[in-house]
Amino acid sequence: MKVKITCGQWVFEFAVVGDSKTTMTYEADSYNFFNPGKDGQNLFYQLKNGAYGAPIIDAEPTLRLVCPEGVTYYNGQGESAMPAEAIAGFICVKDGKVVHRAGLTHWIVFQKKEFTVDESGNFVVDGEVWALSHLLQKDQNRIIGYDAVLVPVGSLTDMSVEILELADIAARLVTFTG
Repeated sequence: MKVKITCGQWVFEFAVVGDSKTTMTYEADSYNFFNPGKDGQNLFYQLKNGAYGAPIIDAEPTLRLVCPEGVTYYNGQGESAMPAEAIAGFICVKDGKVVHRAGLTHWIVFQKKEFTVDESGNFVVDGEVWALSHLLQKDQNRIIGYDAVLVPVGSLTDMSVEILELADIAARLVTFTG
């Protein structure tokens, strides 16, 4: 039997094992927690079943954007890499300050602002054109979806984008402070 529980805008679905009328046990590989939105798009996050039954957070399962092509990507060790995930959020940095930071649901659905990729692979954020500088992977074992670090077009010397995972950032912090 499949059970669906709705709490406000969130839905939790799972399959039930057995036929007990007092206790429900869900199948370890069957749960899904999501926000279907008014038009059926899954908004914000979707919690899926990962390895060993551990939850995986899938950020922006409907609105995320594919990483631009025609860009050289490399990982935190300087090795050539290809993005394994899509873009779920962004951080725009101008003159050393964060001027925009949002997930795509918040920005597009609730703020009703533009976030697109143009034919050159640049990002258009509320009418301003930005270039991709870095992709940040929050946690490769628990969260799917990059945050794109964007800088004003023309401030980069090449089309190389570094993909950094939380562990890469931690190693750099220790190097700087240690």
